[in-house]
Amino acid sequence: MRVFGACINETLQIYPAAPGALSCVVPQGGATVSGHWVPGGTRVYTSPLAMFRSSASFHDPDSFLPEQWYTETEEKVATDDRDALKPFSVGTKDCVGEYMVNYLIRFCTREVMLHFDFEPCGESEEWVSNRKIWTFWDKPPLMVKLTPVKPHV
Repeated sequence: MRVFGACINETLQIYPAAPGALSCVVPQGGATVSGHWVPGGTRVYTSPLAMFRSSASFHDPDSFLPEQWYTETEEKVATDDRDALKPFSVGTKDCVGEYMVNYLIRFCTREVMLHFDFEPCGESEEWVSNRKIWTFWDKPPLMVKLTPVKPHV
């Protein structure tokens, strides 16, 4: 189960559900944000996509490396800032359904993966390059052929 959870974390790092964050307003009187004083009333935000793809947080942010989420890791992976991954936001704007979403992601993905083999269809070859980002992803359909897994006898 450790590998499965690591793959989900890595997927959320490379492909966050909300790549462009909603903004917050600094309270009256100002506040320190990431070590910098910001005056009250200023609108601030962090883009999850930029944070999760930053080499300041992860040693190889554009590669799919689920092993970085294991507790025992290589030295270079152990220097990653795993706390930087906050796919459901943080603070007062965090997702109230985070635990339910995590459960559903794991349950539904596990069920589909246990029962089907996946094969990408030709019309989805350009899927990654055809996506656009606003606050959320605007993506074309991902066409995949599902074949039932043959039971082991």
